[in-house]
Amino acid sequence: MAITEQAKSVIERRLDPARIKTRQGGQGMTFDYIGTEHAIQLLNEAFEYAWDTTVVSHEIFDGLAVALVELKVWDDSGSPITKQQFGSCNINRGV
Repeated sequence: MAITEQAKSVIERRLDPARIKTRQGGQGMTFDYIGTEHAIQLLNEAFEYAWDTTVVSHEIFDGLAVALVELKVWDDSGSPITKQQFGSCNINRGV
């Protein structure tokens, strides 16, 4: 199961620092991230549009939304590679 050279090149390339954003997290922590549009652009470039995401599950707990998301890409033989990750955010209704 190997990814294409194109995908490897994009994944290993250093991100443009101008594209990296920072946000405040809980307990005084800060998080670096790239915006959705840029992430989609990189996935399209790396995998030539052969990728997909699925929200596997989601729950809301007392103002906190938690989701399990799956990213699926295809390797150079056409076999799928999947990764799952949890994410969460506070829900600020009317704020």
